[in-house]
This record gives sequence, C-alpha cells and structure tokens, in this order.
Amino acid sequence: MAGRIKNVTDIRLDVEFAEDFRTQKIMRKFGAEGALGLIFLMCYCAKHYPSDSGYFPVNFDEEDLLFACKVQLDRTDYVQMLLDLEIIGKNKDRFYICEWDEMQPWASEARARSEKAKKAAAARWKKEGKQKDKKKKVPSEQPEIKPDAHAMPEHESGNTENMPEADSGNAPSPTPTLYVNTPYSPPEGEEVVEAFCELLPDLPKPEVLTDPLRRKIRKCKCEGGPPEKGIEWWRWYFSLVKEYPRLLGEGESGWKASIPWLVEPGNMAKVLGGGFQSREQMEVNEFTSSFSQGMSEEEYARKLAVGDG
Repeated sequence: MAGRIKNVTDIRLDVEFAEDFRTQKIMRKFGAEGALGLIFLMCYCAKHYPSDSGYFPVNFDEEDLLFACKVQLDRTDYVQMLLDLEIIGKNKDRFYICEWDEMQPWASEARARSEKAKKAAAARWKKEGKQKDKKKKVPSEQPEIKPDAHAMPEHESGNTENMPEADSGNAPSPTPTLYVNTPYSPPEGEEVVEAFCELLPDLPKPEVLTDPLRRKIRKCKCEGGPPEKGIEWWRWYFSLVKEYPRLLGEGESGWKASIPWLVEPGNMAKVLGGGFQSREQMEVNEFTSSFSQGMSEEEYARKLAVGDG
C-alpha cells in the first residue's frame, strides 16, 4: 500500500445526499448517526486512501470499518446494510466504497497530482543545477584581445565574449522554490487553475495557462489564511472570493473576476483586505437602508427593539 497522500483536505457531498433513498433507509433504522457514519467513512477514505478507487487495505476488517464510521463496534448489521444498499462492496476480502472515483474525482486524482508535482520539481532542480554549474565555470587565462575599431559588431552567432556576470540578473535562482518549503504558490500553475475552476465554476475559465499567467501565480505571496502555503492556500483564497457578490458578477455591470485579475497583487490585496462587501454585509446594509429612510433615530431604534419589519 502506498504512503499517505497529504494534498486532500476535503470531500464532495451531493446536495441530494439526505434525499437519497439509501440515506433515508439508513436513517430510519440507525437515525442520524447512521447518515453521519457514511460521511465519516468518506472522510476517512479521502484522508488515508484517496487514490485507491475507494479500496481499503486487506487487513481493514469489519471492526475497522465501524470504527471509521464512528458507529458502535457491535453493530454488524450496519455494515450489512451498507453492503445490501451497495454503498460499500467487498472484493476478495477487501472492503471498498462503491463509485469512489466518480463521487470524489479530486481525491481520486491526488496521487497523480503528487507525482506530477514531484516530476516538475525534479526537472526544475536538474535545470537549475545545470545553470548553477555553468555559472561556476570560468575560463582560465585567456589572452587579452584588443578590439578592432573597424570591425563590425557580431551577433549571437559570432564569437564575441559572453555578457559579464553582473548582466545575468534575469537568470533563475539556483535555490529551488518547491512550494511545500516556501511561502509561495506551487511551482506549476495547473493545480491553481484546477482549484479555481472547481471552486468558482461560474467565473470565466482561462482557455490556456499562458506563461505570463504562470509567472504571476508563481510570484504571488500567500499571505494570511491557513498555515499551508501551497495549493491549500489557493483553495482558501478562492473560497474567500465566493463570499463577495461583486466579484461573482452580481453587481450592476455584471462584471466577473477572472483568475488573471485575482492573482494581480493589487487586486489580491483588495480581496484579502476586505475591499469588497461580503454577501452578509450587503444584506445588513440593505436592511438598514430600507428601514432607516425617513425615520428619526428614536423611531428606528424603537422598531429594532420590538422586531418590527
């Protein structure tokens, strides 16, 4: 069994979960504890075995299943009901959650994302290592060549000397910027765009992850929010954007924020600094405005005190 993958922190729960006939049957027999057991089981699988198609280890027995569901360990009838309703299955003594990959696509692809990030980091290490070694190589005792005042300047294909070291300020840093060890975004922007499309599906989706956009994502400083400064910070940031109706196109102009706009430092500072009214603030302001117009302070306070309106 592969080691635990640590880039999954949530699961998807269908809004019809409580209305599903299987959930209804479980609740009639086991109460709310039975429905919560299903959610606890999915959380357990996403935390420990997200990319194993819902399968638990061979030694994961019935008691372990009840423990993961946080149901009394003597309720074997609970496990049997999950099997009968095809919520879970058993294949060659291994329990599994049915249709896991379809229900939890983000979790199921966790290992692939992790491997992709490792390969990208390894390639960057190799590239930056070569650049570092190249910079260390200094030509030994070359004869001084006096410039010919009448010679034409040569282009890159000529034999002119390289630019001095001081002019290579745009060369990449020899220190790798792997996001799990630094306060910056992931080195590759695909995960950030994927999180943007998942959490903000109604906003304009980028057709192509361009190099300028990729560079902006890499340069963004992940300030505030969760202590994790990788993809989890970006997911938190996009969740914060969901709280501001104006960014979602609910303003008078209908304008919607795009991911290039959201990663601009000035715009990001506005979002993080409370530069936009949240949905709750707008509702409070609307309530205050509708009841305060044309009233004295005493009348308005009196209406609030008696709960009028």
